[in-house]
Amino acid sequence: MISTTVAAHPATVTALRRRYPLRPRQPLCAPIFTAATRQCMATAKPSVTNALANLSVESAPAALPKLSFPILVNSCTGKMGKAVAEAAVSAGLQLVPVSFSAIEVPDRKIEICDREIFIHDPSESEKILPTIVKEYPNVIVVDYTVPDAVNGECISNCY
Repeated sequence: MISTTVAAHPATVTALRRRYPLRPRQPLCAPIFTAATRQCMATAKPSVTNALANLSVESAPAALPKLSFPILVNSCTGKMGKAVAEAAVSAGLQLVPVSFSAIEVPDRKIEICDREIFIHDPSESEKILPTIVKEYPNVIVVDYTVPDAVNGECISNCY
């Protein structure tokens, strides 16, 4: 901080030196100890790799059940929505073939990872969402719509 002040205002240095004169460094009075060297033990550390390597085919656990749940990604027409939908499919999640978007799409459908996603206008959500919830219980909705597309819906749902 002082070096910045010195470079900008040389007159400040003399004022600071009058208030806080420079003192020679004090010798270190505390003795310095060195830590004893640790001896490395020749035992292997437990790890997942070691545990899996030691398993035989007979004692290996059965394949873990695949976790899959339905996910609905709104605005799959945008970059982020499309990327999240692709990531969901590659992770093994069940992508709901419906999306709401204010952007007009030809044929009202888009293809993501060889799956057809039907694009609906946000104004149609009240008609379509109940059937989606019946068909896909415990659905998780990820929404990337722009605020202009959903603000009207939020206001109408609040009243």
